[in-house]
Amino acid sequence: MTFLLPKVVFFNVAKASDKLKKIFQTAEMHFVKKEPLLVLVSDGTSALFIDEWLWKMEESSFLPHEIADRPSDELIVIATSNELHQRHFLFNLCPEPPSMMDKVKIFYEFDDSSSCAKQELSKKKFAFYKEKGFSIEAR
Repeated sequence: MTFLLPKVVFFNVAKASDKLKKIFQTAEMHFVKKEPLLVLVSDGTSALFIDEWLWKMEESSFLPHEIADRPSDELIVIATSNELHQRHFLFNLCPEPPSMMDKVKIFYEFDDSSSCAKQELSKKKFAFYKEKGFSIEAR
């Protein structure tokens, strides 16, 4: 049996609106395919921001999701830890790579050029994933 290393998709973004659009598009894609996605955030304030934003992104429809600090059956979950949510697809909005990686098939990250500090964080994440031997794709 061959074990495939995860893939990391870096979305090139330069402003906050680009980031929010990519989060929504990615969540919507996985929701339509019925693939559970975890949106990993660093704190409760960020979780509430993403939660509110996903509810109001599309005026004509909404994207069902929940903030969960326990295992959940929702397809789209926002959480501050990925230890309780073993999902194959993870959108990392934290400044560091996730701690638990064993079940994830695709990580989504930002290659953020909106500031020098964020660009530096993106470079560190890229180097981390590269050192792990993950397949890396830029979009």
